[in-house]
This record gives sequence, C-alpha cells and structure tokens, in this order.
Amino acid sequence: MERTPNTSATTLESLKPYSALIHPSSTVHGKLRALIELKSLRLPDKRRALRASISERLTRGTMLPLDRFDFHRVREPTIRDTRIMHDRTKATAAA
Repeated sequence: MERTPNTSATTLESLKPYSALIHPSSTVHGKLRALIELKSLRLPDKRRALRASISERLTRGTMLPLDRFDFHRVREPTIRDTRIMHDRTKATAAA
C-alpha cells in the first residue's frame, strides 16, 4: 500500500513564498510599511468627516419646516374628479 503525501503540509509549503505578502514581518522596511502607516494616520480623519456628514444629513432630514403643508401628500385625481372639473368648465363656458 502506497502512502499519499499529506495534502495540508503540501499546501502550507506551497504558500510559504506568499506568507510575507499576507503578514509582513516587523523587520520589513520601505514603501509597504510607510504606506500602511500613512493610511492608518489618515483613517481617523476620514472617520470623523464621515460621522460629521452623516449626523448633519440626519439632522437636516429630520427637521420640519414651519409650514407643514409642504409635507402634505397630494391626492391623485380620480375619474370622478375629472368629470366634476369637466362639468364645471363646461358650465362656466356656457354662462
């Protein structure tokens, strides 16, 4: 009976060249480490700006104006309304 190689060990061995890309070591210097640090420094400012814009839009969207009629939903005209209007215009034209 022939023994098959351990598949998990072979997959780990095949991933070894990419381990530095997944988790850079603490001794890595250069552009990657600088880029990570730069992005982490900018992140709090972006979060703060995002929170401020969201809260501003929420407060602006929930404020009611003095005239509540602006929020009144206009009813769509029905056939009955159309007939009434037609009769009224006909009566005023005849008079």
